Amino acid sequence: MNMPVLNAASTDESRYGSVPDLSQSVCSLDPLAVGIFKRKLIRSKKIRRFLGLFSKRWSLLALSYFVRLEKLVPYVIIENQPIEGRNLMFVGSGVDVDMPDEPEYFPPVVGIRMVSALVTGGSGLMGLNGDKLVHHDLFVPQQHAMMEEGDCRLLVQPGELVASWVAMDSAPAHLHSAAVFTDAVSVNYAHWLTEVLPRITVFAHCDDFDDVPLLLDAGLHANMYRSLAMSIPGVRPLYLLPKDRQVKIDDAYFVSPAGYIPFGHKGAKQPGHSHGIFSSAAIKLMVDTINNRLPVVHEEKRGRLIYVRRNSSVRVLRNANEIETILIKAGFDVIEPERMSFDEQVGIFRSADVIVGATGAGMANLLFANEGCDIYILIAEHSDMPYYYWQRMADCVDLQISYLLGVQVDNLNRGVHADFEVPIERVHLMLDEMGLSASKPNETKV
Repeated sequence: MNMPVLNAASTDESRYGSVPDLSQSVCSLDPLAVGIFKRKLIRSKKIRRFLGLFSKRWSLLALSYFVRLEKLVPYVIIENQPIEGRNLMFVGSGVDVDMPDEPEYFPPVVGIRMVSALVTGGSGLMGLNGDKLVHHDLFVPQQHAMMEEGDCRLLVQPGELVASWVAMDSAPAHLHSAAVFTDAVSVNYAHWLTEVLPRITVFAHCDDFDDVPLLLDAGLHANMYRSLAMSIPGVRPLYLLPKDRQVKIDDAYFVSPAGYIPFGHKGAKQPGHSHGIFSSAAIKLMVDTINNRLPVVHEEKRGRLIYVRRNSSVRVLRNANEIETILIKAGFDVIEPERMSFDEQVGIFRSADVIVGATGAGMANLLFANEGCDIYILIAEHSDMPYYYWQRMADCVDLQISYLLGVQVDNLNRGVHADFEVPIERVHLMLDEMGLSASKPNETKV
């Protein structure tokens, strides 16, 4: 059995709190058994769509509707939180942003106990009562697209509010009890930190649930499992569910969202489309729990200027090398989060006075930055760009984002995901705001 790396941290446990070693409490369920011929067939999106037409149809229901239908009693973990955000700030010229039509309050984070749930690896949907597929209330089937749809694992007919799994598990596993935290977006670091891990954290801190096993997705990056160990108090059983594998749970616990941004949109984005919202209390609990388990960053190690290099084939910053050269001359250190452990990433962001980087998952580490840290995000100008996403995230930890707008290059109908370039004069303007120069490195950098 392959175990994720979940070793305890080398810290002064009497001061920072111990990090549980979860490696001995993990049980990995077997992958979905699919024949070689069928596995080759379903690699084709066209064939998967065709197969979905003949699969079992499930009725899509919102969680709150199902709770009323079954007369369930939610357990309120976190009360509703006001969404009080800062205004957007830009270096140089800005852009007129269509204000997202978001609620004034983030809804309460609640725990709900359900009977006989069918859970699918790599999905946050729960099959209930044999024919109902329950989704959380922030998801709108007629407007939002799920990652499961983009991967052609799930065929959704929003007009009829029905959905079909392309590959149903003919022999689901069985668990007596578990809290369900599988999610299609778990594989993305930013979505993990803001949508999945906060839900796990608030649930795990409830004394009433301290003996309930956790069900998570298998195959996640080791840094995600490490962050899990840093976020929960004590050791409890963990079950890891492979993608598309299904499990029937007699006594299932579901936690409503602690953060959400739609994975995609059906058709063109409408005015006021969501930029993402978060429960500040849930995010803060996760951040505080992790920070309290790491050594204090001493004064002599603070004050770093960090540039976050992004290695990705999507939303490529075309003039990144030129920008890096300028920032290095001004005293910045270049880091690559994907080559670092979770502890190293958190430690670097905690030690920084200034963080600069292109929009991307690695910038979600801004949640661990110190109060007063200046954060600059390089991002393309586009009418559909969710500019409030990063600011709403930063609002949870009382930080301000400043954007350096870039110009898209060779869009090729890729929308907000096209490559872009940031004018170099805006980089120099940013340095002027800091009192730095590309020809005069920062003498106080440690």
